[in-house]
Amino acid sequence: MEQSRILIISEHALFADAITHTLKEEGILVTASAQSMDAALPLIQKHQPDIIIVDYSADFTPDAKMFSLLNDSNTDRRVIFLTLDGNRMIVHHRHQVGDATPADLISVLRANSSSMKEAA
Repeated sequence: MEQSRILIISEHALFADAITHTLKEEGILVTASAQSMDAALPLIQKHQPDIIIVDYSADFTPDAKMFSLLNDSNTDRRVIFLTLDGNRMIVHHRHQVGDATPADLISVLRANSSSMKEAA
């Protein structure tokens, strides 16, 4: 897998650490992580991530800042919403995985990396 720049947004440091560790075991490195959208915005500008993994809960309501991740000028960017609450993963609100496993996340990252490489 070509190295993608990955940013994790989670208010739970343990969640971000667990995802980072899971990805590292697969040879995928996380570029940065943030505990909030406000903290993530400068990191997004600095690192220009290809993939953003967002930790969300069942009562999560995206705000305008979150929607800007999907509507910015980087059309190749992938946003993955991942939660331990109900164990679900949503990729760009198009593809939903119930009872998501680490293998599902790795599969999505690898597939998105391949499609980004082909588009270049």
